[in-house]
Amino acid sequence: PGKGRFPAVICCNLTNKHMPHGSNKKHKNLPCVSSGEGKQFITNIRNHTWIGYKYFDFQGAGTVALTIRGKASGVMQICTELDGTPLAQIKISETADWREWEAVVGFPPGKRGLFLHFQGKGTLDLLEIQLM
Repeated sequence: PGKGRFPAVICCNLTNKHMPHGSNKKHKNLPCVSSGEGKQFITNIRNHTWIGYKYFDFQGAGTVALTIRGKASGVMQICTELDGTPLAQIKISETADWREWEAVVGFPPGKRGLFLHFQGKGTLDLLEIQLM
């Protein structure tokens, strides 16, 4: 699909590129899937966390909205590949409640991955992604 609202937890890549082998019980500060308040979300997103989704047909999609909360500030870069050149970025600031942040993105045509790369301070949670 090229447009729609998707739960963040459907990601197929979740890394800070320095993650050790082991369980989340052993390594408490790693990005991971969590739940609370009847919702599932990605938590412990910190500086240099990558979150990847495969694949979307971006035809007709020109805006990305992210539903985020947390004690963090920085930018979420929007890319079509891991370590890719950012197509856009969303400035994030601290918020205790779920808030939607969005950016206009110039997606290239065709089916591609969607990769989010956080650069900033603090930690945040990601509930969902919307492609419009």
